[in-house]
Amino acid sequence: MSEQVNCPFCNQIGEKSKDHIFQQFFGGHQTTPVCKKCNNFFGHAFEGKFANSFSPFMVTLGVAGIPPKNETTWRNAVIDQTSGVKYDLNSKGEFTPQTKAFYEDGKLKGIITSAAQAKQKQKELEAKYPDSKFLLTENTRLDWKPELNFSIPFNSNVRRLSIKMSVALGSYLGFNNLMDENSRNYLLNENFEEENPVRLATNGYPALDEMRPSLSHLIYVEGDKQLRVCYSLVQLYGVFQMCCLLNKNYDGENFAAIGVHDIVTHEETFQEISPLQLAFPQQHLSQHEYNENVHSIFDKLMLELDNRLGSTNLFLKITNIPPKDNTSITWNGEITFNPK
Repeated sequence: MSEQVNCPFCNQIGEKSKDHIFQQFFGGHQTTPVCKKCNNFFGHAFEGKFANSFSPFMVTLGVAGIPPKNETTWRNAVIDQTSGVKYDLNSKGEFTPQTKAFYEDGKLKGIITSAAQAKQKQKELEAKYPDSKFLLTENTRLDWKPELNFSIPFNSNVRRLSIKMSVALGSYLGFNNLMDENSRNYLLNENFEEENPVRLATNGYPALDEMRPSLSHLIYVEGDKQLRVCYSLVQLYGVFQMCCLLNKNYDGENFAAIGVHDIVTHEETFQEISPLQLAFPQQHLSQHEYNENVHSIFDKLMLELDNRLGSTNLFLKITNIPPKDNTSITWNGEITFNPK
């Protein structure tokens, strides 16, 4: 019989597996015991989707000088408006065309989608022009320096990942029963439409900022038996913050725990600390307050980039801030840099 575990997520006994506290696509390596069913579910339900949606930002940091631990590709980063060819961008700053444009006599004649098709086209040209020799070469370098558009979505994938990271940290340090039924259902049920227990936090938390290197990931979890609440604050890249109300009827012991993942060295630390009693993010902000907070976040991002890299050829700017009451929020912006 396979080894069993009391899963901290579904609160059921199941076949033992291991789940990363900070996900592997972040470069995380420390794990905590969970059931196999939950571990498999997380991967296809929201972790993979989150990794895809944040890949443009991870690639951007790589080009700026902070490469992800695992090679990451930004699919469809740019489209050549002349040929229609789509280019992927990797974290080394290299553009690779998904397809190859074919020109004859200076005119676009078609798109080459494979090496076999290119060889076939070579044969056709040599038959058409018997006095000429055609060589196959591949040019993946762009002749222009594009301004890239990006989006940072704060949807259910980010929210559920934040809950999962928080509970994983608590479980790893020996704190259990951190979730109530509402947060558990939100995490485990893709169609759960009741109360959303996760709030985008656009206000600052300097006490947390002091406890991590610039641009690094942080998880803070606190249980307060007097207030009967357990909550967490997750910082991704130091600036994107989610506040999770894990349990509104918490009856465990007072505790506070923190986990930090350095995105440069990929060192991880996990420890119990004195409770910080952080303020919950405001539920209602004026549009002006919200806009100011979001701009402050991007200013903070550039400052932390400077702290980590010194001078950088990367420039980020936000081009659109959506209404603050969106259930699923996407911040749009532009990236300008000098790719290789």
